[in-house]
Amino acid sequence: MKRTLEEMENEAPSDDKIMPLDDPKPASVEPNSPHHDPKSPSGEPKLPDEDPESSSGEPRLPDEDPESSSGERKRSFDESLVEAQLAIEEELKKAGENAASLIAESESKTATAAEEVQENERIQKLCEENDVVLQFAEALLKQVQESDTKSVRWK
Repeated sequence: MKRTLEEMENEAPSDDKIMPLDDPKPASVEPNSPHHDPKSPSGEPKLPDEDPESSSGEPRLPDEDPESSSGERKRSFDESLVEAQLAIEEELKKAGENAASLIAESESKTATAAEEVQENERIQKLCEENDVVLQFAEALLKQVQESDTKSVRWK
């Protein structure tokens, strides 16, 4: 059944479709409407989210006080920046101290290793000298054993 525009205009409005001016919610919301919230238990329509920008046109953070001025926000930002710089400086100081400690430990190990090398060289020299003395003693013993023992006078 098709109705004409004149019939629709002459028809008295029904109460369930009349929306008062002071009520932002529509009286009846169709399921395909953009205001329909299927998760809503009462079937009440979903209202559009509020504008996140303040009256001054500047965006504000959700935890920000709407009455705070931009000067207070700038000061807060500057304080956060200073805190971050101090934290970075502290970390750099710790890293420098750690590096200095590692360098000192490395130098200590290097000095110990150099001393051990010198001791090793001294022991090798003693071993070589001992071998020379041993060879001399063996040669002397051999000469004595081969020689005529009668010609040697013992006192």
